[in-house]
Amino acid sequence: MSSLAAIMQRCGEAVAAAVPVCRAVQRDLALIRAITKGDASPVTIADYAAQAIVCNALRDLFTETPLVAEEHSGFLRDPAHAPHLQSAVEHARIAWRGVSTEDFLSAIDLATPDHSTVRDTYYTLDPIDGTKGFIAGRHYAICLALIQYGRPVVAAMACPNLGPRGAAIPERNDPNGTVYVAAQGEGVWEWSGREFNHRPRLVRQVRTEGEFVAGLPIEFGGNLAIRTNDIIRRLGAGPSVIQHPAVSMDSQAKYALLARGDIDLYLKVPGPRGSKDNVWDHAPGLLLATEAGCRASDVDGRNLDLGAPPLIANGRGILAAPSWLADRVVTIVRAGVEGL
Repeated sequence: MSSLAAIMQRCGEAVAAAVPVCRAVQRDLALIRAITKGDASPVTIADYAAQAIVCNALRDLFTETPLVAEEHSGFLRDPAHAPHLQSAVEHARIAWRGVSTEDFLSAIDLATPDHSTVRDTYYTLDPIDGTKGFIAGRHYAICLALIQYGRPVVAAMACPNLGPRGAAIPERNDPNGTVYVAAQGEGVWEWSGREFNHRPRLVRQVRTEGEFVAGLPIEFGGNLAIRTNDIIRRLGAGPSVIQHPAVSMDSQAKYALLARGDIDLYLKVPGPRGSKDNVWDHAPGLLLATEAGCRASDVDGRNLDLGAPPLIANGRGILAAPSWLADRVVTIVRAGVEGL
């Protein structure tokens, strides 16, 4: 087993360990809101609990290589947020039995507080990707990646409500969920969330050239939707291309659908004034896409540089698709899309 494959295995185990914790928080939404007096509190608690679980499982890796993550313990250490801390620790104990409050907080703080000092090689974690989906009882993902010199080389993504390829349609929540892992040169592997480390399945983008399904956010509107839909409409024009109905889903779980061939296009057009994306919002998904046989770039076809977190350093938007379809998107964008 290569060193990257060994890291991939450990990262997959770590995100899988956080799944029952996040499931419990999502199940307890109403109770947590009542205790903490906040509508967004459940996702805050899930963020901290999942980050603590992942950090504890990979403590030695994060000691040697910096971790870039969104969360730090300052919020929970504030006495005003004592109910949040109590609930987060209680839920974390589902996977990390008997953890003390201080050990819990210390694990969260394995993430480096100063992203500006991180270059070249680092891990990045988004403990709950898809906040709106999590709160609404839909899809979300626990997302981890190792970056080396601007490119993701290891990825692990747990999708607690997403069934495996061939199961129920993605709009339904699966009782077991799935875990996806990838490493450079190792392909993309899928596990049922109930049986991690048992009967992995290699997945790959396999749809026939000329057909495509786009993956879109559920809550999607404004100018970004207009520009995206314009590109998708133009992709489907002509007798040689068949456009199937789009699949709408929250979070980076769309990249998992792309890797296993349920969708064929992930497209995020640039926002106003070319606004940038955080590396943790895309790094794991980009590797799943490329290891499944797709191409990942910005909408102009340029390689993305993830080497200076927390933002993706270059590029306009995100494009991931099989080469034939990515080429068509780049051609359309270069020909001119209003507002891009």
